[in-house]
Amino acid sequence: MRRSPTRSPLLLLATLLGGDLLVFVVFATLGVQTHDEEDAVLTVVRAGAPFALSWFVVGTLLGVYRRGLWSNARRTLLFVPLAWAASDAVALIGRSMWLGNAIVPSFALVTFAFVAGLMTLWRAAFALTLGRVDARTTIEKT
Repeated sequence: MRRSPTRSPLLLLATLLGGDLLVFVVFATLGVQTHDEEDAVLTVVRAGAPFALSWFVVGTLLGVYRRGLWSNARRTLLFVPLAWAASDAVALIGRSMWLGNAIVPSFALVTFAFVAGLMTLWRAAFALTLGRVDARTTIEKT
């Protein structure tokens, strides 16, 4: 039996990575607009890069791209905020060193809450959708 191209693990991982990146684009775009900064693409990239980079490195080391996590909504709800807490801490420290500024507690709180919330919602929706597709595929095979 041939595997459906929509069920390819590589395609699913690419979708997950793209969705994760979109979370950081939304976060950075809203942050730039909230602070009346120049709304250029470069400004958005600069604002979001430390957080996205930290998520992709620290999150990967913590296992956020393991299939067992991204295909299970319950695990996603528990693990993603914890993984983001570690990634966010690294990003805030890196951003502080890069810009030469102190970490502002209110910014750290907003960053954690906004990204944790949006990332968890996105990934839970992905896991639930994946679970429904898996269930439908199982039913169709019987």
